[in-house]
Amino acid sequence: MIVQKRFPGLGWGELPVKQKGVTLIVALVVLLVMSVVAIASMSSSTLQARMASNERQMQVSLHAAEAGSRAALLYLQTNANNPYLRFKDVSKGLYSNTANSEEYFYETISVDDNFADYHDPSSWKNSNSVEVSAADLKLPMTAKNPRYIIEFLGEQELGRSVKELDKKGAKSKPVFHYRIISIGWAQDPQVYSIVQTTYKTAESF
Repeated sequence: MIVQKRFPGLGWGELPVKQKGVTLIVALVVLLVMSVVAIASMSSSTLQARMASNERQMQVSLHAAEAGSRAALLYLQTNANNPYLRFKDVSKGLYSNTANSEEYFYETISVDDNFADYHDPSSWKNSNSVEVSAADLKLPMTAKNPRYIIEFLGEQELGRSVKELDKKGAKSKPVFHYRIISIGWAQDPQVYSIVQTTYKTAESF
């Protein structure tokens, strides 16, 4: 049995004007909630896209810095001997924190004396570091080419008697230690990475 309620001044089944307005308010509230959800979803997607882009930029700058470090290692493989004399050319990024006074006196050439702060990318210049061609290293496009410097840290004493190993009186080959610092940029010049590594010549007689 269906019962229809009749309101004063209205036909059977019709709603008052005040009750019809409630439907409009409910619809607007639902629309507002859906809009907020859509905006939040778009903001989240935009944030994730920015995070992915920043991560890629950091990876590019890190690869560039590592490429600069590899270039320095290639240089050391053929130029690691006679560091007291060779590592005195700031324009070639060659430094020494060790003085030698045995045969000739060679003063130290400090990295800190030629860099305001090597952690500051603006401190890296042609006058104090070596630029590496990104094209030669097959790197992606970067804002700047990577750079490196090499610092001679000193000579290692092996601590073994040469006479015990070779009675003919062979002289031991000194072991030299170096520090490599390199910097690489991403496509965004404000994104950069700095890496440090050490290198030493082989222990042999």
